[in-house]
Amino acid sequence: MRINIEKTLFVTELSGNGDEGMRNWIKMADRALSGAGHQTEILRLEGNPRWASFYPRTRRAVQNAAASLLIYVPYSGLTSKALLRHAALRNAAKPDHDVLVTLQAAPFVRGPFPMAAPTLVAFASERLRDAHRAIGRRSCVLPPIVDHVLFCLPVDSRPRIREELGLSNDKPMALHVGHLRRSRGLEPLADLARSGAVNVVIIASTSTEPETGVVERLREAGVLVKREFLPHIERWYQAADVYVFPVVDLQGSIEIPLTVLEAMACGTPVVTTPFGGLTSLFASTESMRFAPAVQLAGETLQTIGVEGSANRQAVIAMDEAAFAVALERAMDGQLPS
Repeated sequence: MRINIEKTLFVTELSGNGDEGMRNWIKMADRALSGAGHQTEILRLEGNPRWASFYPRTRRAVQNAAASLLIYVPYSGLTSKALLRHAALRNAAKPDHDVLVTLQAAPFVRGPFPMAAPTLVAFASERLRDAHRAIGRRSCVLPPIVDHVLFCLPVDSRPRIREELGLSNDKPMALHVGHLRRSRGLEPLADLARSGAVNVVIIASTSTEPETGVVERLREAGVLVKREFLPHIERWYQAADVYVFPVVDLQGSIEIPLTVLEAMACGTPVVTTPFGGLTSLFASTESMRFAPAVQLAGETLQTIGVEGSANRQAVIAMDEAAFAVALERAMDGQLPS
């Protein structure tokens, strides 16, 4: 990086277990920059997330960090209020450079006054960038990061892994990992379970409370719902015959769902809606299938038995080094804005 960045400060309202997309993004981005030789620190704000950026204690903490690069990852994704929070943090930190990370965006975002606009907005996809590039002075698209060491091809067979995890082995297994909310569009998973042809497992995030009635309807359909933090989540991907991502609502997930990438890195076939920026990263193949939500159940049944190791090759270049280089080039103005 030719520009002088002595220290990078990540600021976010997100905290807790690493079983949610934005939290995992921060952890991996921090690791990527640290691995590239940068001094980094993560400041997780306490209190009401809507107002924590404006607290006097936040101002003091940001000032004490003495960072030359501020990277703000708002809990809400890109909203008009997130832009104001970014401006408040930048005013407190007075860094040489500042970045607002946009992993998800509200449909309609009104930008702040031009002088308050982020210096650089880092988007998760070209789709998001095309829709919202006007809210920053410059913009870039950062590649996602996949932990290829943790999420890897299994050594054991799927039935053996399922036995290890205490799961049923009498049928193929379909998996989904995420929030128990209506915005996730989980009905196709219930349909799959009702078909009786597949054992359906949902690993539910502990970072948000389930919406009323969602868990009950899934369990009534025969879905196994596990709502707990699982430190070895990679074994669940490896146990599955297919990973299903049914989300349609753009507010239901971050733009590039990390769970899809993690399943792919484990060599698990994936059936997904054409969500967010996924179609800009991947072509439809035998082991990576795109389908409308109403066709997901049928497409999933057709994917059982498909070899998925090609999925790992599709994500193998999405590593920490590629992320660090992309951010460095964007900060240095080498990427088009």
